[in-house]
Amino acid sequence: MSADFVINLKETEHQKYKSIKEIKYDAINLKRLIDEGRRNNNYADNIKISEVAVMCSILRKL
Repeated sequence: MSADFVINLKETEHQKYKSIKEIKYDAINLKRLIDEGRRNNNYADNIKISEVAVMCSILRKL
């Protein structure tokens, strides 16, 4: 799922991945960010995973 998600995020920016390795790298990093964002966080318990993923993706670029 996270690979499909990062591909979709990249396409919304009118970009494409050049290799599976790039997709895997971004998917693993996004998963780590989501896990970190949800750990010991009661606020995140009420948010959909996809919403947390988008927020993490945005924050990653800052």
